Amino acid sequence: MQVEVEFGHSGVVATPLGLGANAVGGYNLFPQLNDEQGLSVVRAALDHGIRLIDTAYVYGLGHSETLIGEAIQDYDRYSFALASKGAHDYSTGDRVINNHPDFLTQQVENSLRRLGTDYLDIFYIHYPDQDTPKAEAVGVLQRSKKRGRFGRLACRTSPWRRSKRPTPMVTSTWWKTSFPSSTSKTPAI
Repeated sequence: MQVEVEFGHSGVVATPLGLGANAVGGYNLFPQLNDEQGLSVVRAALDHGIRLIDTAYVYGLGHSETLIGEAIQDYDRYSFALASKGAHDYSTGDRVINNHPDFLTQQVENSLRRLGTDYLDIFYIHYPDQDTPKAEAVGVLQRSKKRGRFGRLACRTSPWRRSKRPTPMVTSTWWKTSFPSSTSKTPAI
């Protein structure tokens, strides 16, 4: 039996373990990547029950999204959750974090086009910038959400709300239902 969890109270349900795809097409992060291997990794993940794929524009400047879009075409899009992130603007030749409403709207549309899908389950503001008021960035993305472009909005790293104590990504017992009972060692998290 495959275990699935809900992301908070979002309605997005997936396996507790997802595929972080920065090494699928993220040649700017990992220069020795092979596209065919990246496609194989995505397909193998889906074939073996992974139900969350997480990518971002900055992973290969869209190349990760393009490869994932190619890999998922033979799968039922409703059988897994797909997340992407945007905020990195290279239009001047330099990396700039940009949350301007027009830029974020274009990031969503470009991600959807590269991924070959008509919706994302989650769209993250990859990093907030220091210039755009939070209400403007979130407001324009809420309008995209209402148009059905994605299901949930998140901010990956947010100085907008700082916590004195970091929230763990997983609980200490999630792995008990994810690995065979014969596993005697706790997996590294």
